[in-house]
Formats: sequence, C-alpha cells, structure tokens
Amino acid sequence: MDRTTVAVLRAHKAAQGAELAAAGKDYHDSGYVFTCLNGDPMAPDRLSRTSRRLSDQAGLPPVRQHDLRHGAASLALAAKVDLKVVQDMLGRCDSDATASRAGTSLQKPEAAIRALPSGAGQQGGARSRSVCFGEGPG
Repeated sequence: MDRTTVAVLRAHKAAQGAELAAAGKDYHDSGYVFTCLNGDPMAPDRLSRTSRRLSDQAGLPPVRQHDLRHGAASLALAAKVDLKVVQDMLGRCDSDATASRAGTSLQKPEAAIRALPSGAGQQGGARSRSVCFGEGPG
C-alpha cells in the first residue's frame, strides 16, 4: 500500500477509537475497518444507496460503484501511472485485462473532467465517517 493510503487508514483507525470512547459500552467491536458510528457492520448496499442519494442531490446521473472502479483505473492510466501499479490497485492478475478494461471506460479523461460541475470532487467540511458507507469487494 502507498504511504497516503496507510496514513488515511491510520487516521481512520484513530477516529474509530474516538467513536469507541464516545459510545462506551454501546460500541460493538465488529472487527471491520469501515463501520457505522457504533461499530456495527454496514449494510452491504449502504454505499450504493448513499452514493445514489448524493449524486441525486448534486444533480448528477447515477453511477454504479463498479464503474467508479474502472474510471479510477482509467484516470490513473491517463495520468501515466504504471500499468503494474494500476493492476495491483485493482487486485488483478492479468495486466492485459487491466489495460483493455480500464482503457475503454474513459476514452477522453480531459473532456470528462471539463464536464464536471464547478467544485466537484472538493472535500466538504463534514467528516466522511459521519455517513455509514458499505463494504465489499471492488
């Protein structure tokens, strides 16, 4: 894992520790990395429902989580990230599949970026942990 991801996960773990302290005996240590504020595992479709609600609020079309995965890979390849790094990021064994699938999901990244609404992708002030996101393979 890269240093940034490790740093984010460490900060997330510290935030979970604070949530545990705040919840006290009501906190359920489920052992999961991403949980609800009380430590319970999240509903499997929680991320999809939350993503759909946020895209609706922003006036954006719905996007499947798996499509975001392919888009992230395409953007990484467009940014000249090494194919092996993108392959590892996706957990794939076959670099040919990574190149062909990711390369076709976003043919013109510059046009897609220009089409985003002003301010899209900027972090809001609320903690991301305040929303219960789902888990699952990506």
